[in-house]
This record gives sequence, structure tokens and C-alpha cells, in this order.
Amino acid sequence: MLISLSEIMNLPAGIQKRTAVYEPDTFVRLGVTYPILEKEKVELTIENLGGRKVKIGVETKVVLSVPCDNCLAEQKVEIPISSEVEVDFNQSVE
Repeated sequence: MLISLSEIMNLPAGIQKRTAVYEPDTFVRLGVTYPILEKEKVELTIENLGGRKVKIGVETKVVLSVPCDNCLAEQKVEIPISSEVEVDFNQSVE
């Protein structure tokens, strides 16, 4: 999925909401691979803040199969994911 941020910056007080599919079937952390049992669609929100600034938000949820620390039986662990960042295109990259 491609999203044109310049298009959003040209809309006055523009907000775009998009839905995407999270494709991976596994999650890797510190060299350990966990199967993804369930996953929701990814909800993206991109908002024009004016002055070449945008706010990008993302929300989704996945359920991983994780072995129990005590008995090693597989457990379902629900992980909500939510993040938001403001990007200022006036700042130079250092």
C-alpha cells in the first residue's frame, strides 16, 4: 500500500483513514519466532497538521502463541499495538 503524504499535506485539515492487512504469520523477538494465531486489520490514520507537518497513527491487535515459562505449554497472548508519531517535513535529516 502506498500513501501519498504530499497529497494529504495539500488538503486543508485533511485526515485520511486506511485499513491494511498485516501479512506476516510469525513474530520474531530476540531470535525466538512466535506464531501469530490471530490478527486484526491495521487501522492507519494520517492527519495534516499544517505547515508541512503530519500525524500518523496506527492501531491493531495480534494474538501470539507463546510457551508458558513454567510448563512450556503454548498459551495465547493478546498484544494490542498502538502508536502515533508527528512528522515535520521542514526539519532536515541529520
